[in-house]
Amino acid sequence: MIKLSKYTPVLRAVGVIGVVAGLATAVTFAALTSNTVALDNNELDVTSDVLRISNGGAFATSVTGFNNPNLVVGVEGPMHAFYLQNLAGVNLSLCSQIPGTPTFGLDLTKVDIKFYDQNSAPLSTYTVAQLAGGCQTIADQLNAFAQGNGSGPTEGNYFYSVKVNPGAVIGGSPSIPSFTLQFTGTEI
Repeated sequence: MIKLSKYTPVLRAVGVIGVVAGLATAVTFAALTSNTVALDNNELDVTSDVLRISNGGAFATSVTGFNNPNLVVGVEGPMHAFYLQNLAGVNLSLCSQIPGTPTFGLDLTKVDIKFYDQNSAPLSTYTVAQLAGGCQTIADQLNAFAQGNGSGPTEGNYFYSVKVNPGAVIGGSPSIPSFTLQFTGTEI
């Protein structure tokens, strides 16, 4: 063990100041490079007269989505289930978009939303920027009168997840505010 008493008071003071400066720098760096991002509650909507959506409750044209208070940068967040109901007597092609211009405080080209089918198999991945630019295909077909439910792999059951990629955080507050994820069914 080093005896500090054998060093001059000035040298000891410089050593203490150096340790404190190093700790302050490390704490500041950790605060500025947070690797978690909060996703606020979003909304899930449909724009077609023949399509309805559910988050586990009743089917409607608009339901409350999901939140994630601790998305880790570079790691895909948990999958969230949602259910679609095709009221038409025809098959529908499905697409999704984020209407308007989202203001996230993040680089929208580095935040992914990934869609999965009823078997948890990946369907498609789009950046928030792509979804804000227009409706992107998520499924080639939802059969006539198909209705998702929460029991096992059933047509109409879907999932989505959010991934914040490295370099996405550009503001002081790493969070994704509430946004709307719209789904449209087009007759095929």
